[in-house]
Amino acid sequence: MFKTSSLAELRKIKESETGRKTRIIVGLETCGIAAGAQSVMGALMEELEKNAVRGVAVEAADCQDIREPFVKVLQENGAHATYGRVKPADVSRIVFDHVLNGRVVRELAVAGVY
Repeated sequence: MFKTSSLAELRKIKESETGRKTRIIVGLETCGIAAGAQSVMGALMEELEKNAVRGVAVEAADCQDIREPFVKVLQENGAHATYGRVKPADVSRIVFDHVLNGRVVRELAVAGVY
């Protein structure tokens, strides 16, 4: 499970990721955490590491009034999607299909530009 000790730690991670070509944003405020976002973030970090994915900035965000837990993938080419009610089991597909191959997982997407 993804755990961080402080907001300062998340800011440090974000600063080290500046300039990356793909951004992945996970809702990690109270509503997201209550819905299981920490497990989703942990699965995401593991999947990125397992596949040696580079050029990706992973960020935490406030609640967005969308289906929690959510994951947004924003790519340099303008293709992006917001995935809602994401489960840890969905993460490998989002990483493989969208992050690595540029194909939005439409059945999990709740919003986006394809």
